Amino acid sequence: MSQLITTTHADFPGPLLIDREALEKFDAMFHRETTRIREATDASRSIALQQEIDRQIHRHQEFHPSEEPSEELLREFTESANYSLRSGRGLDAERIALVVEFKSGKRVESQSFARVFRMPESVNERPTSFELEYSCGGLRCSVKAPSVWDSNGLSIRVNPDGAEDSKELFGAIGDWCSSVAPNLYVRGWAASKYLLGPFLFALIVTLALGTGHMKGHTNSDRARVLAEQGVKPGGEDEALKVLLALAVDYDPGDTRVLFSPGWWSALVACLMGILVTSLHPTFELGIGRGVGWIKFWRWFGRFVFSSVPLFLLLRILLPLALRRL
Repeated sequence: MSQLITTTHADFPGPLLIDREALEKFDAMFHRETTRIREATDASRSIALQQEIDRQIHRHQEFHPSEEPSEELLREFTESANYSLRSGRGLDAERIALVVEFKSGKRVESQSFARVFRMPESVNERPTSFELEYSCGGLRCSVKAPSVWDSNGLSIRVNPDGAEDSKELFGAIGDWCSSVAPNLYVRGWAASKYLLGPFLFALIVTLALGTGHMKGHTNSDRARVLAEQGVKPGGEDEALKVLLALAVDYDPGDTRVLFSPGWWSALVACLMGILVTSLHPTFELGIGRGVGWIKFWRWFGRFVFSSVPLFLLLRILLPLALRRL
C-alpha cells in the first residue's frame, strides 16, 4: 500500500515585521508543541527502555536459567539499555537552541524569546536575524529568518517528513508564520526596489527637459495681452512703458522663470518614486531597538499607501475626469 508523504519544509516570503506580541505568541505555541512532543517521546522512551531491559534479562536467563539477576546486574542492564537507546533508537533528549544576531555583531543564545527580552545585551541592539534549532527523540526542527532563499523571509524545516509529530509541529509553526506574513501591498512595496533605477533616470530626464517648460513674459507678450484685453484702470503707466520699450526695440524679457504645472507634477512624481522604492521594510524583530524600527515602518507604510494614491487622484485622475465633463 502506498503512503502519502507530506513535505514539512516551507519558505515564507518577506518583508517581516515581527513585533513583541507575535514573538510572545510564538513562545506560547512552541512551548505547547514541544511539551506534547517531549511527553510522547518520554512515554516511548520508557516503553522502549523497559523492552530493552526485559530483552537483556531474558538473554541472561537463557545462559543462566537457575540464577536470578542481582540488583547490580539490573543496573548494568539499565545503563546498557539507556546507551543503546541514545545511540540507535532515535529517542534523544530534548534540546532547544535559539540564537539571535544583532547589527553590531553580537550574538545571544537562549531557549525562548522571552528570555532574550530580559537579557541586558539586547536592550540597545537592533536584531538582524534569528535561528531556532530543536531536537527531541528522532524529530529535528529548524526555524530561520532571514531564510537562505529570501533575505527578508523565513524558512521552516521539520524532519522526518511524514511523521505525525513533524506534521503537527510544522502546521503549528506554519500557522504562526502566516499570521505575521506581509500582505500583498507590503510585498509589492518591497519589490518596488527594482524600480529605483528607472525613477532616477526619469528624474534626470525631467530636470534636463525643464528648460523646455520655462515660461518667460516679454514686452511683446505684454503688448499682445494689452491688445486683446485693453488697458485696465490704473494700468496706464505699465502700458506706456511697454509701448516705449517696443518703440526703441528694448525687450529684455522677464528675469523670472516659471515652470509649467506638468513639469512640477513630473518632478514630484519622480521624487516620490525614488523615496518609496529606496525606503522599504526588510526584516525587523521586536527586540531592543527593533521595536522602534517596527513602529517607524508601520507609520511610513501608512504614509506611502495614503500619499501616493492621493497624489495620483489629485494630479492625474481628477484632471482627466474634469476634462471629460
